Amino acid sequence: MNPNHLNAYEVLKEEDLQDIHSKGWLLKHKKTGARVMLIENSDENKVFNIAFRTPPKNSTGVAHILEHSVLCGSREFPLKDPFVELVKGSLNTFLNAMTYPDKTCYPVASCNDRDFQNLMHVYLDAVFYPNIYKKEEIFRQEGWNYHLEQKEGPLKYNGVVYNEMKGAFSSPDDVLEREIMNSLFPDTTYGCESGGDPVNIPDLSYEEFLDFHRQYYHPSNSFIYLYGNMDMEEKLEFIDSHYLSAFDSLAIDSQIRDQEAFAQVKDIQKNYPVSEDEGEEDNTYLSYNMVVGEAADINLSLAFEVLDYALLSAPGAPLKQALLDAKIGKDIYGSFEDGIKQTYFSIVAKGANLSQKEEFVKVIRDTLTKIMEEGIDKKAVTAGINYYEFRFREADFSSYPKGLMYGLDILSSWLYDDTKPFCEVQLLEGFEFLKKALEEGYFEDLIRKYLLDNTHGAILSLVPEKGLAAKRDKELEEKLENYRKSLSDEELTRMVENTKALEAYQESEEDPEALTCIPMLSREDIKKEITGLTNEEHYVDDSLFLYHDVCTNGIGYADLLFEIHDFDVNTVHYLGLLKSVLGAVDTENYSYGELFNEVNARTGGISYGIEVFDDAQDTDAFRAMFAVRGKALYPEMDFMFSMIREVLTTSKLTDTKRLYEIMKEKEALYAKEDFTDEDGIKASELEGEFAEMNGWEAETDAEQLLNGLGIEPELHYAQMADLTGSQKVKVLLARALFGNPDILLLDEPTNHLDLDAIEWLEEFLINFENTVIVVSHDRYFLNKVCTQIADIDYGKIQLYAGNYDFWFESSQLLVKQMKEANKKKEEKIKELQDFISRFSANASKSKQATSRKKALEKIQLDDIKPSSRKYPYIDFRPNREIGNDVLQVEGLTKTVDGVKILDNLSFTLGREDKVAFVGSNEQAITMLFKILTGEEEPDSGYYKWGVTTTQAYFPKDNTAEFDCDLTIADWLTQYSEIKDVTYVRGFLGRMLFAGEDGVKRVRVLSGGEKVRCLLSKMMISGANVLVLDEPTNHLDMESITALNNGLIKFPGVLLFTCHDHQFVQTTANRIMEILPNGALIDKMTTYDEYLASDEMARKRHVYTMTEEDN
Repeated sequence: MNPNHLNAYEVLKEEDLQDIHSKGWLLKHKKTGARVMLIENSDENKVFNIAFRTPPKNSTGVAHILEHSVLCGSREFPLKDPFVELVKGSLNTFLNAMTYPDKTCYPVASCNDRDFQNLMHVYLDAVFYPNIYKKEEIFRQEGWNYHLEQKEGPLKYNGVVYNEMKGAFSSPDDVLEREIMNSLFPDTTYGCESGGDPVNIPDLSYEEFLDFHRQYYHPSNSFIYLYGNMDMEEKLEFIDSHYLSAFDSLAIDSQIRDQEAFAQVKDIQKNYPVSEDEGEEDNTYLSYNMVVGEAADINLSLAFEVLDYALLSAPGAPLKQALLDAKIGKDIYGSFEDGIKQTYFSIVAKGANLSQKEEFVKVIRDTLTKIMEEGIDKKAVTAGINYYEFRFREADFSSYPKGLMYGLDILSSWLYDDTKPFCEVQLLEGFEFLKKALEEGYFEDLIRKYLLDNTHGAILSLVPEKGLAAKRDKELEEKLENYRKSLSDEELTRMVENTKALEAYQESEEDPEALTCIPMLSREDIKKEITGLTNEEHYVDDSLFLYHDVCTNGIGYADLLFEIHDFDVNTVHYLGLLKSVLGAVDTENYSYGELFNEVNARTGGISYGIEVFDDAQDTDAFRAMFAVRGKALYPEMDFMFSMIREVLTTSKLTDTKRLYEIMKEKEALYAKEDFTDEDGIKASELEGEFAEMNGWEAETDAEQLLNGLGIEPELHYAQMADLTGSQKVKVLLARALFGNPDILLLDEPTNHLDLDAIEWLEEFLINFENTVIVVSHDRYFLNKVCTQIADIDYGKIQLYAGNYDFWFESSQLLVKQMKEANKKKEEKIKELQDFISRFSANASKSKQATSRKKALEKIQLDDIKPSSRKYPYIDFRPNREIGNDVLQVEGLTKTVDGVKILDNLSFTLGREDKVAFVGSNEQAITMLFKILTGEEEPDSGYYKWGVTTTQAYFPKDNTAEFDCDLTIADWLTQYSEIKDVTYVRGFLGRMLFAGEDGVKRVRVLSGGEKVRCLLSKMMISGANVLVLDEPTNHLDMESITALNNGLIKFPGVLLFTCHDHQFVQTTANRIMEILPNGALIDKMTTYDEYLASDEMARKRHVYTMTEEDN
């Protein structure tokens, strides 16, 4: 770029950004004073971002609402939602907008030149010329509005941001983060909630909303960022001629004021809501929070990142260990917040009690004082510096463009200080400073100055309170009702009309003519060339070396691959053991602990594994390699190779104690018996082979299998034709199990088995020493028998250690962590370790359970990959709290076709009952549900629902529900109190009806889709009593799991029947069984306890999977 060509801009700073191999420019637009940063390099993933300082003065969420609203159409792109249309013809790698406590950002990224220009154009038009001044509906839709469908009520608040923040304020972790900031900076903009507090959002007026845009969304208050390989002069000219030049300079006061330091540390207590079924014990958050400087002090910020690692995240971190030893909290973690002007450091004990607050503070201060006096662990600090330096050099932000993350980091200091705009991407000097400062007592001084002697801090306790949410909801309901009553009839009529007008606006189609304004890519805009691969081949002493000449920012990567040749099938599995042993045992010069510390302090890690490479020309061919992979800074490459040599050549594989620990992790996967006998004459060989196959015990083994599965001895010699269907299934299963097969394939083995037979099969498989591959929809069974789960997803198979619940929850954990892009890896590892420890704590002493436990404990963060499967979000929220009187049933009797299926049934339900109806008498259960929901009448007896109850019914036969030609959206809207299409589509989206699914006719839905529609109907009803007749029929495993979790959390009353053992066990606290004679067994207990107390019940209960369960 030639600065002499920039007539509209003044060059303030030009700098070689060697740390990121770029050229940096800081410009100022001459006419408006707009700040512009350019980072020029060879990266094709180009980034544009325009940001504004937007400090809120209250918690109405005006900055957040405006962020949403400017994207709802503009001068040149006058659609309701131009970005939906833009994405259809875009190759963007990022497209979003974000509201922070003091700024709002609009970043886009693309590798395509034309696409990048289109995205930049639409975003600039959106922020400077939004349609918000022409259409008040945008503010009401995105912010808040009064929703009144009829004059009699009910009156409610609605709006995208309002509803979003109601959800955000229900998370205790989010509440804690928000309260910490408010407590440390009460007199500044950080004492306000920029996202909006649902209590305050309705205080925002339309005029105040427009004034905020007029004041802050002006070039004079803007920060414009361009990154990557592009014609910078062309982009700058476009930005100036199309937008900036149309504005004059404006004096805007958007400076972020500092909070004055406190005279003493504050002690603050806040409450947060928990549901009635959550305990208040061990549910308090204790936090120790200190303001530690300003974001512009880059060395200080780096130092506190490292301190967080050394004190709270490293193996044996002293502060975390001290709090755990004191049994304060179930989880200890720290965080350093540097995304705002004044940075702060927090230490949090999660799952604690308020009574532990004084001890919590004392342990922290005593431990920090000891560290300050005796010296910090230099190995841990060095490892922390090394970790953050590697993270900076690698710049691996997963799916997020590198330039995007650089730009957001840069704003952390540029927003407050123009003098050092590039400091966030020039960190290598800072790391060198810390390495030297470590030897000079620098970190001990930081602990004393900022964590011990500092008075600008707060001890914040976040305490759970049952009923708080219900209390707030009731207060809001009363407030709105009182307001409704205060309105005149004319005002109520106008409010109803406004509600309908907004709905009409939302449901209206885009103008076809307006659609033509959206810029789309053509085929000619897409480059045909592909990126080349640098791959040089060299041979040294007959070994192949592949060299990749690419920029690695000072990091050397080495992959050593040893080809695996001619391994006997009986020994090849020891390679799996070897890869686990290497680096995990003592060597000639290091103990295991010393080896771990040395490697992590001076390299980016060394790993060992087995790699299999396909042959592109021959699908049946492959090459197996034993791999050693390492990475280190260039000056440490010799050290890295010396450590690899140390491990490969001097590992003490005779250290039986350590080897035993490792082998216990692998024995279930790799231990096999020797089946060969080559001695003796031919007859002896045959006889030995016969004996080895348990030929002499074959008949006894067969009898044991049949008896275990419940086939009585008198049937052992019967003909198959004489057996019942269930008995035939058991015999076929016994045949598969017979003979100790090397590989056992089982397809839905629990189907049609009674619970005794299932339990026997579970024990058989747990102790079965060979390979088992099982397909099943019975999660309870899978959790009992599986050591690994194979996820078959979009044609790929991924193997995971652990049972089904571990696979599901670990995948969900990783998805959540991926969304938390700024969360430090140490926090993620800690979260993972706590998660794994729950699953690996297994009471079973079988080798199979031990294997699973050890396999889980061995997992690293990078070993778990999130599945691409989508799970519905099922959350039943009652509109009102249920009273004590729920349901009274007296003497119900019903005869069908001459058979009495209900005989004098009587019971009473309480407000906390979750009742599972179990057993084989399905007709009786369905009839009872129909009577209780008014679809059938009893022959005698009566029932009475409590006045505070509202019921929602899920029928087993749903044919009549869908006998119409409505679309899914219209079908669900008829059951919603709020006829807002956006509101209704939200429920469909939760159930994975996305995009055009909403216009599908309900008559043509599959069984699973109908079930998801019915569950959406129940969610939208807001009922506090749910009656469900076989809700898992036709559902896949993901939906069953989601429904199970949703009902566990449901705060109302449940009556349900289900064949899924785990579903019943985890949901129900009361069991009822209608016997074949129509009588009722009623016990306040769990399902497993009920089965254990009644031997015959196990015989009556049969697991059945319908054909459409898939």
